[in-house]
Amino acid sequence: MKEFHLFLYDPPYEIIQHDYYSTLWYIEEEEEEIASTQVILCTTKLFELGYRIFVHDFKGIYEIKLGKNDCTNREIRMSHNLPKLILNGEFRQEDL
Repeated sequence: MKEFHLFLYDPPYEIIQHDYYSTLWYIEEEEEEIASTQVILCTTKLFELGYRIFVHDFKGIYEIKLGKNDCTNREIRMSHNLPKLILNGEFRQEDL
């Protein structure tokens, strides 16, 4: 299964996309594993393309998936705006 890794900090990661267009290119090419700092491209469209979404922050890593999640009380639907939820702290595990 394909994976999209969103980093909310500058990680010590060998291959990471810091800019919008290179990240978009990797998504359009449906690369198996994408690592990026582009929150705006972390949308539910990735689920349609078969990606699992992992968010990396200073407290650890969490997965966002459709339906129930361990990192939020909210059930995630395709209509949700993931970038907005991520930036507003919806998935912060300490809030559960």
